[in-house]
Amino acid sequence: MTYSIPFPSQEKWKAFFKRNWFYVAFVALIFISFWKKCRTTDKTQAQPSFTATDVPTERAASSKKAAQKPKSTLATPPKGVEKQTELPLSIGAVADNVFTKRKPITDFVKPDPVAVKIYLEKYRSVAVQEHKKYGLPLSILLGSAIRQSFAGKRDIALMGNNHFGMLCTGDWVGLRVSVAGRCYRSYESVWASFRDHSLYLKQTQFAHLNKLNKTDYKMWAMGLENAGYPEMTASDLIDIIETYHLN
Repeated sequence: MTYSIPFPSQEKWKAFFKRNWFYVAFVALIFISFWKKCRTTDKTQAQPSFTATDVPTERAASSKKAAQKPKSTLATPPKGVEKQTELPLSIGAVADNVFTKRKPITDFVKPDPVAVKIYLEKYRSVAVQEHKKYGLPLSILLGSAIRQSFAGKRDIALMGNNHFGMLCTGDWVGLRVSVAGRCYRSYESVWASFRDHSLYLKQTQFAHLNKLNKTDYKMWAMGLENAGYPEMTASDLIDIIETYHLN
């Protein structure tokens, strides 16, 4: 036996929609709204989600830049020696009127006793460390630092932590700063400047000075000048040592 489902005629469909058009339209609106909502949800789920770790923070970006900066070949300061702040200048930066916004101090100005006292209180311990490690006369280290940095007031000291007037050389791969047309070495800390200076005095050209008496600062000063120590004469160094009683 075969059963067939009676299908309403066209006239009956017309009559149904004519009587129930409002309900049909209402159901159609609900269906369309549901369909649009489903499509929106699908698009949202298809997009990749981002977590906090996917977006680099300002700190992460600054760390990346710091990692790209050339690092000094000098070791970190020994325990008990304060490490100074990092340099604000990059390689090849021109120091004129950038950091202090004034004319660079290139001519030696003898510092007053108060400035020297403050300088010695701050950096004597660093010089003592170098004196003990390399056997260099303490009076020579302190006198040179005061003379060459103008007791920490010279532009190369303020801008590049350079306290000994150390010039750029062909083998220097660290930071550098240019003042009044001259290229000077630049350091991440004052301690690094002291250490580089100690290593500089241990070079071959100054090796003969190690035979001198460590308390004979006059002979050391004359020996440094004769061996080609830059930007400082023996009389300059002796005057500083005797004026501020560093011997």
